Amino acid sequence: AVQGQGSCAVLRCSESGIAVPLMAALGPKYAAAEPQSCGFSFLSVTGSATVTNVLQSTADISVGFVAPTEQQYNSGKALQLLPLFVTPVVIGYNLPNAVGSLVLSPELLANIWAGNVTMWNDTAIAALNSGLGLPSKPIRVLARSGDSSATSIFSTALTKLSPGWVSSGFGSFSTQQGFAASRVNITLCKDDSTVAGTILSTPYSMGYLSLNVAVTRAVAFAQIRNQHGVSSSPAATAIETDMENVAFDGRFTADVIGLPGLNTYPILGLAYALIDNRSLALNCSNAATVTGFLKWILTDTSAHS
Repeated sequence: AVQGQGSCAVLRCSESGIAVPLMAALGPKYAAAEPQSCGFSFLSVTGSATVTNVLQSTADISVGFVAPTEQQYNSGKALQLLPLFVTPVVIGYNLPNAVGSLVLSPELLANIWAGNVTMWNDTAIAALNSGLGLPSKPIRVLARSGDSSATSIFSTALTKLSPGWVSSGFGSFSTQQGFAASRVNITLCKDDSTVAGTILSTPYSMGYLSLNVAVTRAVAFAQIRNQHGVSSSPAATAIETDMENVAFDGRFTADVIGLPGLNTYPILGLAYALIDNRSLALNCSNAATVTGFLKWILTDTSAHS
């Protein structure tokens, strides 16, 4: 918990590999900047629970990558979303003795996780990686178990960007059951940190995980060929440029996958803060802390340093 003068607000964050590390870092910074504010308690929950916690009034604010459904919006709550940050999901890999960086495409990713491409030296991989030194070894494919925002972002990107993913019977999903139709033996990992550790300890493996965990654990990750044929990396400058032209709807949701910029990185997730204005109106201290915290995140440069 992060304590201010009180402990009257509850901040529950979704997805230990993506939202929690950032929000856990921002909480103490806000408490230091605004010592008169209430404190925060943090709880890591699965992706869809970020919405249900607010609906059930067990959290004053949730941060995650899942937007409420139309039915949830009409449940008698006064739900409000605010977009907070964009995060890339990257494809980590362990390719011993590789000369250079791996390049993949959404269609190739779809074929790997569907089990249509199973060897590192498959012609489809070789076509994008001339001179990399691809071995005649099976790809050890990893995925997240449980309800995962990383899985949701990854599968949603493939659904939008890879016709082969859809034609093979797959779609957008957040749990490992979505991979049931795959013809490859997928190793399941409980969180992004486990994905990173398994990649590092398992030669010829490949798995999706959040950028911050990949960087923190020094996991090599692939460039992704975007719709312009550019092999792109998740560079902050390119993502920021793309986000300037994103169209948000009336509820402040937006599609950030496959943005139109020349250098865009195509596998992105947009995190939202979710609050229930009706519940917050019942507790002025909570309301002041939550609105102050969100305003600070969105407008204060010290929150971004």
